[in-house]
Amino acid sequence: MDLSEIDINEIVRQVLNRLQPAAGSSSAPPSPAASTKPERLRLEERVITAEVLERHRLNNVTVGIPAKSVITPSARDYLRQHRVVLDKNETKQTAVKAGQSSLPNWHVLIVQKSSALETGLKTVMQTSPGKWVTSLGSCTLEAAKTVQQELARVPETRFVLCTDRVATACFKANRAAGVRAVAVRALADLEGMREIDANVICLKSDGMSVTDYLQIFRQIGQVH
Repeated sequence: MDLSEIDINEIVRQVLNRLQPAAGSSSAPPSPAASTKPERLRLEERVITAEVLERHRLNNVTVGIPAKSVITPSARDYLRQHRVVLDKNETKQTAVKAGQSSLPNWHVLIVQKSSALETGLKTVMQTSPGKWVTSLGSCTLEAAKTVQQELARVPETRFVLCTDRVATACFKANRAAGVRAVAVRALADLEGMREIDANVICLKSDGMSVTDYLQIFRQIGQVH
């Protein structure tokens, strides 16, 4: 049977009309997984530093942290640059195991350092892990300001501010309510720490031996 050109065109048109709905139905809707929000993360560090945030490669995300965590200035810079939000409402209760020390953690804020100070601190950190946390400060006045802010937020926090300007650090820190700072330039100065129940130790960063620094850190760590 011969088909005219008009018949062929009509057949093609009808076939195309039938195929159009099928082609439209083949386009799948956007996958719901694409719009799923990223999983919320949580850090358990007591002190949040820029190094901690960089280690976890955080960027444009909300992260839960313990309610009493200390946030250092370098960490705040990282948060702004990488659009990271810290959520302190996500608290996690941690039971104290039998025999576990209830002594407070000490935050060692280092502005200046010496090899003797570093060695003494490293040694005491190895013998009492979990008790000490460290971070770097940009300058003495900024470090003292950080101490004031953190003690106003979490009064039970304790600091050791290592600097060569202990008098300046002590004077600046003590200008805020709730701060009890004492200058320590030698072992004998620790008596003042006990007398006022100091929560901030402004420690001379040089001029003492490794043994001196080790004894100082050990005695500081015994303070309740």
